[in-house]
Amino acid sequence: MKKTTILFTIFSSLLLFTFTSCFNNVFYEILQDVSPEDPTVSGPINSISRFKAGDSELLVLAGNHPKDASQRGLRYKSIDNDYNDHGYWKTFPASSLPFDLHAYDYYGTQDHSGQQIIKVVADENNLYLVTAEYANNSDTGTSCPSKIHLWTAQFDYLNEELVLTGSGATDADKWTDICADTDYLPIYIYDSYCYSAFSVFCTNSTNPKHRYAYIRYGSSSAYAEKYMDTKIYKLNGSSEPTEVSATVYELSFDTSLTSNISSAVYYPKASSNTEGVVFFNTIASITNETSTKEPTRMYFAYEEDVMYSDAENSSTCVAAGADIGETVISMALNSDCIILGRGNLTATSSSSSNGGVEKLVLTNGIPSSTLGDFSDSNAQSQLLSTYFVTNLLSVDPEKAELDNTIYATLNFIGTGSSSSVSYNNIGLWAYYTERHNWNRE
Repeated sequence: MKKTTILFTIFSSLLLFTFTSCFNNVFYEILQDVSPEDPTVSGPINSISRFKAGDSELLVLAGNHPKDASQRGLRYKSIDNDYNDHGYWKTFPASSLPFDLHAYDYYGTQDHSGQQIIKVVADENNLYLVTAEYANNSDTGTSCPSKIHLWTAQFDYLNEELVLTGSGATDADKWTDICADTDYLPIYIYDSYCYSAFSVFCTNSTNPKHRYAYIRYGSSSAYAEKYMDTKIYKLNGSSEPTEVSATVYELSFDTSLTSNISSAVYYPKASSNTEGVVFFNTIASITNETSTKEPTRMYFAYEEDVMYSDAENSSTCVAAGADIGETVISMALNSDCIILGRGNLTATSSSSSNGGVEKLVLTNGIPSSTLGDFSDSNAQSQLLSTYFVTNLLSVDPEKAELDNTIYATLNFIGTGSSSSVSYNNIGLWAYYTERHNWNRE
């Protein structure tokens, strides 16, 4: 009897240990899972931009759902607290665009028509749509862009609707194609592959007065000789872009090239131009500017680490020293942390570790040298590491992570044949304070 009691006690202890181990690795993930919301903003999203229309602050982006017309084209949403919930994104009328949305005739001409909106950026007064026309390439047996356009217009926000302003007999006439006469956004074929030799980006400042939009013409590392030299242009609404002298923020251990410029922020302390803009050869850069306060620190991704101003109002940046494990391609600032989106843009297929999100805790604006955890949210259970987190945006950088509204966009590389990814997850995700979890938007 005594031996039986001892054996049972040992067995019970081992069983408890086993289930405790399983809880840490499995049941935690189950408890983090939530009922999925119906997707309302789908498709590959290359930007989430702030835009002021009239007296209202909006977020704008491009959706592209192949079957749901309500999710295709220019999408927008007010950042007012009344709309901090799922399902409030609106679609700008396709009939008010200066082009038909892209379509492919599978059964008739077997050809492309219309244009796809691939990016949306903004400055203080103007909205810009980067769009692509496509054509079949009989030499390679593939489809690729045949022409890139850059459309611009001005808007007001009336009765909770985005409406065009300016002169023109029709809404379509109120748009200007900046690339109509000059090809500012070149594409080319090299060795049977289609490449772009441009980038369009904006400062995306929380303060509308500090919003500027730019074109990088040429490179990055262009194969075509005619695009190897780089020029930077500032967008000026419907007027011709202005070439500007853009100096990349220099690191003592990095030879930065203007040919790689892909982002910019408003941070006069480190700027050499009259607008107070700093340029980077990374696609992920932010400041701690708010709608009412000037920026006192800037942050930008450097490979698998984050650089930051070593003191408030300093132009010198130092490395956080964090091992993020993959290239940082997006960042969202909160008062208590920076959320980092990862993605290996040189990958040819998805893997279990080349995407997802990480976090650096902030102390007086200084990021930790070690990764934080998401124990109070389900971020890593929803924004999985098999997906690239191509965009992140915190609506109010003055708020803490769990008190904020935060958006993220997911995409993946490859055909989607892997069981670890799904086309249904490509699109916009959101964290809302009242919902207290990440879910599809």
